[in-house]
Amino acid sequence: MEADEKANMKFIGQIYQRYVEQCFRNGSMDFDDLLLKTNELLTRFPEILAKYQDRFRYIMVDEYQDTNHSQYLIVKALASKFENICVVGMMHSLSTLSVGQIFIIS
Repeated sequence: MEADEKANMKFIGQIYQRYVEQCFRNGSMDFDDLLLKTNELLTRFPEILAKYQDRFRYIMVDEYQDTNHSQYLIVKALASKFENICVVGMMHSLSTLSVGQIFIIS
C-alpha cells in the first residue's frame, strides 16, 4: 500500500483487496486464481493429480505460443504419467523444433 501512495495511486491496493474479498464471499475466482488454485491442487494432492492423469491420458495443446508458465505447469503435471502430449503453435515460437518432430515437454 505504501508503494501505491508513492505512485499517487492511494486506493489501488484497497480496491484490489475489496475485489479479492468479494470474490471469496461469492465463491468465485478470476482466471489467474483458477490457474493458481489448480496448480496448488495438483501439487498438494497427488491422488487428485493421479485421477486426472488417468482421465486425460492424451493431451493436445493448441496455440502453445500463448501458454503461460502456470498453464505449462498444469499440462506438464497432467502429462508426466503417460507422456502422451502434442502441442501446436506458430513456428516462430517453436523455432527449435523441426516440422513433424515429436517431443516431450519436460
